[in-house]
Amino acid sequence: MAAYKSRVLYEKFKHHLRPMSHYAMGHLPTWGRLVTKLHVGALGNLFTQTPGLRHVVRAMAGVDQRRPMPKFRKGASARKDAAREIARREPQGKPVAIWADSFSDAFEGNQLLGLVATLISAGYAPRMIEQDACCGLTWITTGQLDGAKAHLRKALDVLYPIAKAGTPIVGMEPSCMAVWRSDAGELLEGDERVAEVAHATHTGRTAGQDRRMQLRPVGPHDRRPAALPPVAWCSVGLPTRSCWNAPAPRWSPAVAAGWPATSVWRRAITR
Repeated sequence: MAAYKSRVLYEKFKHHLRPMSHYAMGHLPTWGRLVTKLHVGALGNLFTQTPGLRHVVRAMAGVDQRRPMPKFRKGASARKDAAREIARREPQGKPVAIWADSFSDAFEGNQLLGLVATLISAGYAPRMIEQDACCGLTWITTGQLDGAKAHLRKALDVLYPIAKAGTPIVGMEPSCMAVWRSDAGELLEGDERVAEVAHATHTGRTAGQDRRMQLRPVGPHDRRPAALPPVAWCSVGLPTRSCWNAPAPRWSPAVAAGWPATSVWRRAITR
């Protein structure tokens, strides 16, 4: 049904002016990158967090007024912070590439730092993919399929050489990872790079279940980083971050950070 809706929106608004929400939410990765590159997250939060102003922003973006708005990062992007952490720790092991999706990269949260800690504890030498690579999900969901194809091709230019070299690619957002296994193949029919990238990509959750990744459980003698909040094991979604309603796996970022595996992250993280 999601694919049908996307196609209907594409045909309906082809060569026509779209609703404001399509430009606000559909182009959200672009706005997020712009905010982090200009370091104007505090200004962005002024509009999305201030009573009155945030109601206007929600209305323009087509977001339910009951939904809390996510906060932009006030400094550099999350991938830059993660890259600095990797450089500081100088990990040794099997190489693995971390793909920062647009949401994890631009909004507040410790997801990427938690993922870095998990991979290093599991004996990997992670590196951040520094180039912009967007799966085009927000363009797909708003029916802007031409824009989605352009973003997917650009992302393939970045991710395919990594996948072809046999390096696993791990990301945080399951919906972004899922694009390579569904929408990308349909939108870029005939592009053989899609299957290669789909085969190489993992979320933190599926990486622990994939024999090729061979993530070992975090043991009591492993070096643990400073405690991270439960948001480290949450999936970033808009307009909230929602957590899995299940015990955190022992190889998850939350557990690697020292949180008990028996804990259940039920509530939506709205900070």
